[in-house]
Amino acid sequence: MTEALKDNSKVAHLSIKDCPNLTNEGLTHLLEMIMDNNMIIFQIDVEDFKYDHEIIDRLKEYSALNYDIQQKLIPKKRYFT
Repeated sequence: MTEALKDNSKVAHLSIKDCPNLTNEGLTHLLEMIMDNNMIIFQIDVEDFKYDHEIIDRLKEYSALNYDIQQKLIPKKRYFT
């Protein structure tokens, strides 16, 4: 999965639910790949209860940070009177 994502630097939504072979090690590798490639990702859906909470929190924090940055870059509409 991470090899396919390396060529796609902008992902709006990544859902990794119902992946029976996904492990904490795989999630850690995904997080490292996203951070190393400076990948832009806005939302990650994963089943929180199955995996290490620290890894899940870092993935969600990273995607939330990207979303907040993008929202601040949207030009504000200005109304002239």
